[in-house]
Amino acid sequence: MVIIGTLMSKERIKKAALEIVEYIHGNIKACNIPNQKKENKFFAPLVYLCQTECDKILSNTKISLLERLLKCAKIIDDLQSGNCMQQTFLAFQRLLTRLIEDKLSNFSTCIPISVMTIANHAFLIIDNDIVCDPWLNFVGDLKDYCFANMKRKEYFGIRSDWTCFTNTEVYDEDSTEFTIQFVNALGVGISGFSEVKLANQLMQSSSMASDLGEDSVIPAPKGFHRI
Repeated sequence: MVIIGTLMSKERIKKAALEIVEYIHGNIKACNIPNQKKENKFFAPLVYLCQTECDKILSNTKISLLERLLKCAKIIDDLQSGNCMQQTFLAFQRLLTRLIEDKLSNFSTCIPISVMTIANHAFLIIDNDIVCDPWLNFVGDLKDYCFANMKRKEYFGIRSDWTCFTNTEVYDEDSTEFTIQFVNALGVGISGFSEVKLANQLMQSSSMASDLGEDSVIPAPKGFHRI
């Protein structure tokens, strides 16, 4: 029964991801599509504007990286433009919201979701082995993905306990705290148990950072992939 339940959840995740990818691939205009020189040139100014606006948002380190990504997603959706990184940001926001609304992510457990990059491309990995790539119009298992064997780096990710990380291993305290506000804003709410659990995780991580002589406030990754 556990295996069947897991398989059913995987299929629900893929279904949600596919609907989001189809929307983005069909509506968000890019300027780096192979063999579409005329269209690329036409949409380039709009894509550049979108990238510029996202750069401004991402440079605001007064708010968490998670909040910045969500704000970028709104700009991308409003301008209906962006290359693979911007499309991935929008997919991240829509899928994170959808997983909560569909109760696949709940009060205390999140379906893991990560913004991944390779040399010149960006995409999502969901639940550790599902790829969501709106630019390529692909949703499927990681083993079947055309870039599966390329070295990849995690730009930002949320783990199953709602803790957030940048650059794969760098704990992001501000974003982890913001997940409470994000889930509550959807009208779902986080239980008292989960909030206590999260607070304990934050205290533990801060304590670990202090023991190592490090600043417990982790800066966001610098730079923005112009891809």
